[in-house]
Amino acid sequence: MRHAARKSFQAIATAILVSAIGSPAFAQVLSEFQLPPGMAPTDIDSDSMTGDIYFLDPPTGTINLLSGGVLQQWPSLPCTLTNMDKIAVSNVLLNPAVYFTSIATNSICILDPSTNSLSWYVLPFVVNSPRTLSIDPVGKAWFSSTPAAGPPAVASLDPVTNNIHLWVLPGMVALPGDTIDGLQFANGWLYFSVTGITNQICVILAPGVNPSATNCYPMPFTQPAPIRVNPANQVYRIAGAGFNRIARLDVGASILTQWATPNAPDIYLSPVDPPYFTSFAPAVDQLIPTVAGFDTPAPPNPFSLYSDFLDASLAATIIPTGTIVPPVINSVLINTMPPAFNVWSPTSTSGPLTIDLFGAVWISETPVAKIATFHP
Repeated sequence: MRHAARKSFQAIATAILVSAIGSPAFAQVLSEFQLPPGMAPTDIDSDSMTGDIYFLDPPTGTINLLSGGVLQQWPSLPCTLTNMDKIAVSNVLLNPAVYFTSIATNSICILDPSTNSLSWYVLPFVVNSPRTLSIDPVGKAWFSSTPAAGPPAVASLDPVTNNIHLWVLPGMVALPGDTIDGLQFANGWLYFSVTGITNQICVILAPGVNPSATNCYPMPFTQPAPIRVNPANQVYRIAGAGFNRIARLDVGASILTQWATPNAPDIYLSPVDPPYFTSFAPAVDQLIPTVAGFDTPAPPNPFSLYSDFLDASLAATIIPTGTIVPPVINSVLINTMPPAFNVWSPTSTSGPLTIDLFGAVWISETPVAKIATFHP
């Protein structure tokens, strides 16, 4: 019922603006939910079953649900939030399970919105700096750890058994001080990107086998950025914040394709193929990958990575919750099509973004404390 109301609200707003501007083919409605003072939303994700939007807000220390125009909030404590923490929503173990990292407390945390229960898994020191988050089809949380001292690692947490499966990465894959800000479990493989002294995208092809066959593809990118993997085992990433390039690594063909972006991009990509991304214009752009880019060969280097197992410690509590109704501001987005891209502008700012099950784009506009959405 609440999702039908959302779609009805957006349809009415679209009709009003279309009648005003007279160009329905080239304009959409941007609806921005103005959050309370003091908030600055960061990472964002969508519930694939309902279309509800979840996001983190470090300044207020809250996990947030936006559904049908109503904002519901839970305090994240004892899982302290930072601007680097990530959120991911899954419908496997709970309906839904809201996973998020807590770098400050060396934990991966899970909120059950239906019971207001918060569980947290304190990670062992080898992997206690979780910088990324990806949930696999059975509910395991995959993440990377790049501590200030010690070697980087990638790992998975099984919330049912508290078991951690980890790979401490050798120097040929990632050196101490390198960062792993891109990671995704997809198509049965684990993908992660390494930047710093070592710059490459690696794929663990057999995570269930020890040692695990792994291919690493050297990359020309030195700036940390998230990655997105499509069903064809193609890996997208932005070259770096302000670098006017988006790239796609085709793992099967060992080809890196790059496209020059029309606007200086932020680093964030949406979880659809082809991905949307935000730019500093500010705008939302989407690549049209059928337009040819610039191809270069990217032959992999093969490795065998050894893994080990440790346990996380588990605790849980019931947390309070409350709701508010944020005001909504509607404005016009203009759609243009420079070569190889669709562009919708202007948004208020760039920021993390996701796509809901209705195909709407949702943006976490951190500097202006807004959650923005539109239907492309």
